[in-house]
Parts: sequence; C-alpha cells; structure tokens
Amino acid sequence: MGQSAAASHRVRNLLIGLCVLLVLYALAGFLLLPWWLEKELPGQLKDKMGWQAQVSDIRFNPFLFSLEADKFSARGDDDRPVAAFEHLRVNLDVLHLAKGVVGFDEIRLIKPDVRLDLLENYSINFVRDWQQANPEIEVDAPETDKEASEPPKLYFGHLAIENGRLLFRDFTQDDTVELEVEPLDLAVDDLATWSRSEEDSRYSIQAAIGDQTLEWEGELSLNPLYSEGRVRFSDVNYRTLSKYLEPYLLWQLQNGRVTVESDYWLSNERGFQLQTSNGEVELKELAFALAEDIDEPALTLKALSVDGIGFDLAGQEAQVGMVRIEQPVVSAARRADGSIDWQASLKSVETRSAAETPQ
Repeated sequence: MGQSAAASHRVRNLLIGLCVLLVLYALAGFLLLPWWLEKELPGQLKDKMGWQAQVSDIRFNPFLFSLEADKFSARGDDDRPVAAFEHLRVNLDVLHLAKGVVGFDEIRLIKPDVRLDLLENYSINFVRDWQQANPEIEVDAPETDKEASEPPKLYFGHLAIENGRLLFRDFTQDDTVELEVEPLDLAVDDLATWSRSEEDSRYSIQAAIGDQTLEWEGELSLNPLYSEGRVRFSDVNYRTLSKYLEPYLLWQLQNGRVTVESDYWLSNERGFQLQTSNGEVELKELAFALAEDIDEPALTLKALSVDGIGFDLAGQEAQVGMVRIEQPVVSAARRADGSIDWQASLKSVETRSAAETPQ
C-alpha cells in the first residue's frame, strides 16, 4: 500500500513538473521571446547595417514554431526608407530540423517595400551599408575557404511575396535611372539548396511597372543550378527602353511598345549552358527620329513581329522564323548641300562613336 502511494506521489510530482515546464515554455515563447526581439532588433540593425529600424508587433507561437511581425520599417543614414513590410509570417519545419536541415513550411511577406541602389562602383546599397557599419570585417575570403565551404542546407516549402514594391535606382549612368516595380508577386514551392535528383521546385514571378508586366514561371534547382520555363515581358514602353538602350541606338526612339517571350533551359552541371526556343518579339507603334531635337519621326511602324526565335549558347547557333512588318513609313529629305538627312544622321553617329572611343 505504501509503495503504491509513493509511486502515485512520484507520478503526480512528475505531472506537476511537466505542467510547470510547459507553462514556463509557453510564457517564454508567447511573451519573453517577442519582447526580446522587439527590444533587440532595432539595436542589431543599427550595429550591423547602420539603419534606424522599428517594428510595431512581434508574435511567436512556440507550439506551432511560427513567427509573425507587423509594420516593420528601416531608414538609412540619409534618412531615406530602405526596407519595410506590412506583415511577415515564418513557419519552421520541425521535421527537417531533425534531419539537420533548416526548413521552413512557409515564409510569407506581405507588402514589402525595398529600395535597391546600384552604385557607381557597381555595388549595391545593402552591401555598402554593411561594410560601413562593419569596417573591421574583411569582405574577401581566401579562395581555399570559398572552395571548401558548401552552402547550408535550406528548405522552403512555400515562399511568397505579395503586393510588393521595389524601387530600383541605377547610379552607374550619367543620368540616374529609376524604375518602380509595383506590384511585385513571387511564389516558390518546394525549394532546396542541395541536390535532390529529379526533384525540382516550382516558381512563378509576376511584376509590373505601370502597364509593363513580367511573367516568369517554371522549374528551379539550386544545386546544381538548373532551370526550365517560360518568361514574358509585356508592353515595355519606349521610355523604359530608352533608359538603357539610348547609348546603342542610332536614332532617337520617340514611341513604341515591345513584348518579348520565350521558353528557356539553363544548367551549369557541365559548364554553363543556355538554350531558348519558341521565342516571339512584337513591337507596336514604333517611331524613330533622326536626332533628339527633331519632332517629326523619320521611321514609323504600325507593328513588327518575329516568331520562332531561339539560340543555343554552347552550340553558338541561332534561328529566326517569320518576320512580319505592318505599315512601315519612311520619311527622307534632301538638304541644301544635296545630302539626304539619313546620311547626315549616320555621319553624326559615326563622329560621336569615334569621339567616345578611348585612344
């Protein structure tokens, strides 16, 4: 009888101890960890990146291993916004953690707002901020360390960005180029950083700059790098094209929209290989002037389309299908010296190119 009572007493004590541990674990997860993160996060970002950051609310569920954060924002030393988001949700995958893999069932980022600057030295603002805040850390590691190190094993069940905004600024040109991508949506499923034979992740990306859109979907493997899918850029207008193509264009682009789409396949398993097929290019309402100060276009096209485009980088082969041109109009004028304005524009282009060529 005494032994039975002692055993019952031990079981009761054990249950009480487990309940106490469970309560302490819950308190630490629900209350202590979010409080600590809200307190430490701004200071860490200030020390590591030089940013002034704040977050309104952080929540953690220790039983579901899920972390949520609301209304995060960060500003750089110039007091300009660098990054922000409306809501973040991260769910850890416990089963993968047991296998030595950092796994996530879900990472969902809602309404992120990021400013990405390409600086004059072709670095980006995030790297610059980190280097300025950590001048004592060497950036370049020895080559032997780079070769010996392997990427950590990471797994993402579902990675999503919803209704994001990206402000891209390019300072590498004479005139700063700004592109605002909004909305930006991304979804990636079943992504791993190690080789899994035939298992590849699925991805889809949708982005817009006004009426200009990007649609990109297919399969992806990171190790080894492999991807196959289809990409489409729709209604890219002449202003966007001019920002990057102006140094290479013979004449002044005044109007036009272009849509480009293609299937693709790339791999680096046996050296970098890239193949495209079933490519299509469509240009609409194209207009060129012979010089920037001329309002009247010298060449207009209602539409130009090319299909059956493809190339093989390794094989150095390219193919083009049918080319269709609708309503081309060419205007030319004879000048007082007898020359044609088109000839004069070509001479000015040749003169400009010779002047820009380094001696």
